[in-house]
Amino acid sequence: MRTLFCILTLGLLLAALSGPGACAQQPSGPKTDVAEIVKLLQAGLGEDIIIEKLRKDGKAYDLSGEDLIELKKAGATSAILKAMINAGGQPPAAPSEAAVAGLPDEQGVYIKVHGQWTAIDAQVVNSRTANIIGHAFSYGISKAKLKGDVDGAKSKLQVPNPVEILIKCPEGTSATEYRVLRMEEKKDRREFEFYEVGFASAKAGTRKGIVEVKFEKIGKAMYKGVLTNVNGGEYGILPPGAVMERGVASIGKVYGFGIIE
Repeated sequence: MRTLFCILTLGLLLAALSGPGACAQQPSGPKTDVAEIVKLLQAGLGEDIIIEKLRKDGKAYDLSGEDLIELKKAGATSAILKAMINAGGQPPAAPSEAAVAGLPDEQGVYIKVHGQWTAIDAQVVNSRTANIIGHAFSYGISKAKLKGDVDGAKSKLQVPNPVEILIKCPEGTSATEYRVLRMEEKKDRREFEFYEVGFASAKAGTRKGIVEVKFEKIGKAMYKGVLTNVNGGEYGILPPGAVMERGVASIGKVYGFGIIE
């Protein structure tokens, strides 16, 4: 009898514990991670800083209704809430076709070094005149040459033959408007001839030292060429847009590199 009574008592106790409301829990506060964001908001940190932190964390938050209300009360903006739900913000953009193919995305001139495209730093081209007096441009007398030069007897970038060149052009231009040229090495500069001026005339464009390179189009505004059978020395790639005006100190820029013997 005592055994039966104990069994009945235990059954009633279990039923009471499993009855309606028995499993109800007290409302819990925000999750630890959410509480941390609430703390940042209450500290007065800006939206951009909090979103940047979320982006770096790269973690998506499973926010409950209570979490959303708590965050909103703390000052969370819609952008912050979206960033929390979407693992720190917008998903990373898919890489471009050029990036997938190992080609540069940014405009510029590149040379392949150890199998990788390396950007050539542009240098300002200074203008100078030769074989004329100070008023030659005013009076059109004698014969003059306008030369360009850049600082330094040698380029920082030195590569062996053959040289693979890649040009990512600005919109509206093509590689045919660029000039590859040999540069003369001086004591403290590299120099090239840019214009030849005669009586009341000017022959525009580089003439002396120009190197012919055949470029092929390999993508949108992207051209590749190979420089072969050239001697060692200093070279430059002159982009379109250089100017010739009397008194102008700079005529544009040039992408310089050296070829190792």
